[in-house]
Order: sequence, then structure tokens, then C-alpha cells
Amino acid sequence: MPEPGPQAEARKLPPIVPTPDLPDQQPLDALSQVGAAARPLLQPSPYRELVVEIDWVTSHPPDSSAVDHLITVLRTSIGKPVSVRGGNELPRQSGPYYPSQIRALAERRDRSSGGSVAAIWIVYLDGSLAANRRAAGAAISGTVMAIFPDRLRESGGEGDVLEAATLVHEMGHLLGLINIGYTSPRRREDPKYPGHSINRGSVMHWSVEAASWSDDLPMTFDEDDLADLRGLANGSL
Repeated sequence: MPEPGPQAEARKLPPIVPTPDLPDQQPLDALSQVGAAARPLLQPSPYRELVVEIDWVTSHPPDSSAVDHLITVLRTSIGKPVSVRGGNELPRQSGPYYPSQIRALAERRDRSSGGSVAAIWIVYLDGSLAANRRAAGAAISGTVMAIFPDRLRESGGEGDVLEAATLVHEMGHLLGLINIGYTSPRRREDPKYPGHSINRGSVMHWSVEAASWSDDLPMTFDEDDLADLRGLANGSL
């Protein structure tokens, strides 16, 4: 389980209610488009470190080893210090969830990007995503992603491994993979599944997000993914 911070600070968050799409009100945290924050997150400035806040619905906490895997991949991929915070508990809702609902809840997150520190919010929800009830996870906005543990359990695989791959996959989308707000010089995007790799050895393959995979589950970015991240970080893409 991620470091929750001081237990006294943990709080129960209010129920989610349907809301219209929220307007962009802040430079980074309210970015509505997935991948729109990729360059600020990856480039040396303005953000020199990253805080990942993880909160969850009652009885749906993250697996600590899956979170550890995500943080390890992030640290090696973006070249910045990464820490984990959070631990707030949300009331059960049972879904299905619409992106506007999740973005509305994200407005109440503890940490927002500012100064030299960027913040990403990951929320573990019961139920499923309204637009795709098979999805094990979803990138919701520039710095927000959702994970659906019930869907992970239904897939019947090794839970912590599936969860770890899903976390890295959705984080990849927040970082712009693949061709989200840029064009890769490498022809590797799956034409049937935009934003996903044709390489089954990459965690950005579509099957990870759909929780539909073989025994050889990819757990991290492939060389082309990493090359694109470097290009976004140095401004060449």
C-alpha cells in the first residue's frame, strides 16, 4: 500500500455525483485532454519532482507491490524524484463512472501541481468505466487516472501483476504515449487502436488496458516508448 502520509490527515471524501465537463481553471491540474501535461511532466522545468497521490474507494486499496513497480518505472523513465502520498478513503459508489464524475472528484484532491512540484492523482474505484466496462484502467485528464480493481479481479490473472501493468499503461497515456499530442518518428501505433503500440512486448499494447492478454504480460515501456519519452523531454518531439 502506498505511503498514506500522516494518518490524521486522511479523510473520507463526499460521494460522486454526475456533473457536466469542468472548464480548465488551472494551468496543469485542470487540463482536460489526456497527454496535455506530458511535456511539463517530462521536461526539466517547471517541475523538478513528481508527487503521485493515490486514494481509493472503501475496500478497494492498491496493491503495494504494484505501486512500487509503477514508481520504479517512473523514476527510471522521467529522470525526476518521485514520491507517493494519499490514503484518502472514498465512499462506495458501484459505478459505472463517467469521466466528468472522476474529474469532479479530482478537484478535491489533496495535492495540485505548483512551484517545482508536479502532482498526478490516481483513484481506485469500485464498478467500471461507463464508456468501456471492460477497461481495467483509464487515463481521465492530463494528470488524473482511474483504476478499477473489480475489473482486474474479473480478468482472472495474477492480481498484483495485472494491476502493476495497468498502472504503468495508464501512466504512459498521461505521458503522451502513443502519439497523444505529438507524432513519433517510429511507425509503431496500432491503426486499429489509436494511442497504443503494435508491439505486444510493450506495456502500451492495447490488450493491457482491455485486461485481455496472454501469459507474457508486458510490464514496462519498450525501447520505442522510451525513445519517445526522451524526445518529449528534450523538446525534439
